[in-house]
Amino acid sequence: MPSAATVLVPLEDLRVMDTWHVAGMRGTGSQSLVADAVLVPDHRVVTAAVAPSGGAAVFPAALKIGSSLNLLAPVVGAALGALDAVRRTLGSGRGITASVYRETTASPSAQMWLGEADRLVDRAVRLVGSVADATDAALIGEPLTLRERSALRMDMVTAVEHARTAVSRLLDLNGTAAFSASNPLQRFWRDMETGSRHVQFDPFLTREDYGRLIVGIESPVSLLL
Repeated sequence: MPSAATVLVPLEDLRVMDTWHVAGMRGTGSQSLVADAVLVPDHRVVTAAVAPSGGAAVFPAALKIGSSLNLLAPVVGAALGALDAVRRTLGSGRGITASVYRETTASPSAQMWLGEADRLVDRAVRLVGSVADATDAALIGEPLTLRERSALRMDMVTAVEHARTAVSRLLDLNGTAAFSASNPLQRFWRDMETGSRHVQFDPFLTREDYGRLIVGIESPVSLLL
């Protein structure tokens, strides 16, 4: 029966298809690679790292979490970049159009909005750090249980949601000028909206798995767990 696998193939044996036409994460250059009638020797084939429940996986479960962290880092990084950009804008003394405030930072409600965004970004960063620490510990110690892995997946999804909400708050503060092609905020926004919807951060299946485990159903619906 056919199954997924990771293979090592020389680039000259592949055809690059220009398929990466997306709103965000354009810099990744994630074009499609097509292998047509390419023979791959057995020693260059690795059985699927992601296996169904009960199946065999080559890599430790913690390494699956670690690979997801590599994808999560730029998502949270976009939120940090957006926060820095808005702080610079507000620090320049910019006011609020159609209001009595000549400086946005003089508005108590704007202060509150910025404070909420800052705390959301901080929580996202802290969650990423805690997941990374748990992953490192599992790679050198006891393997993660299914419940522990599910909890870490929940933490990563929560970090994504915090980062996304924070960017929304920051766009509110900056206003429509953020969507100018020359404004870095629109790039952070596009990257956030695209990258945060990677399959690794599926919010409903992650919650479904976690809920199933809570009620004692240990067969996950996601192959990433």
